Amino acid sequence: MPMFAPGFFFRMSSELLQTIAKTEGMELLLESAIRHVTLLYEEHWEPDLCYHDLNHTVNVADRAESMIQHFRFGQTQQLIIRLAAWFHDIGHLFGGPKGHERRSVELMEEFLLANQCPQLVIQHVATCILSTKSTGSPVSLPEKIICDANQFHFGTVSFFESDEKLRKELQSRNDEIIRDWDINTLAMLTRHRFQTIYCRERLDAGKAHNISLLRLRLAQKSN
Repeated sequence: MPMFAPGFFFRMSSELLQTIAKTEGMELLLESAIRHVTLLYEEHWEPDLCYHDLNHTVNVADRAESMIQHFRFGQTQQLIIRLAAWFHDIGHLFGGPKGHERRSVELMEEFLLANQCPQLVIQHVATCILSTKSTGSPVSLPEKIICDANQFHFGTVSFFESDEKLRKELQSRNDEIIRDWDINTLAMLTRHRFQTIYCRERLDAGKAHNISLLRLRLAQKSN
């Protein structure tokens, strides 16, 4: 009695080929998206964007990648997170800080639709990007990963360097001096909470140290 039904190996090979084709299609789409976003930064970036530059986007993508590997997502979810990381801030290239997330979504949708990306994938990428708004409430794990990747530096030694770049950027774009920056930064750090256990375990101690340093700086200013 045969161990496998007739045609088993043929069906298995067909499914395997479909999986390979799907994987290759996703990889090509991601590569095309990365080239597209990189070109947008090269063509539209201005010196005022000293924080929201291509380097910031690459850093967010790298941090998201480390979490993708940690949580072991399926192929489609991996693609969603990677696309969201690359597209999440391109709205800054075409307008001010207000509403940049929505502009990022519109630019992402335009590109992905032109590249025959499934509508459901586009919708999930949009949700991830919009969850990075200051008033956003991430629900799914991919949304939480994008938020944490975007704020990863809160718990690292590079926080103050990044914070100064952001201050200069906002001051330059708004053409006004921002007062009480350190006070507002302290309030933001104090109420902030990393969304994933991955980041809480790795970054909470560093964030607490940054809070202590910021309090010390404020105390020295008041003396």
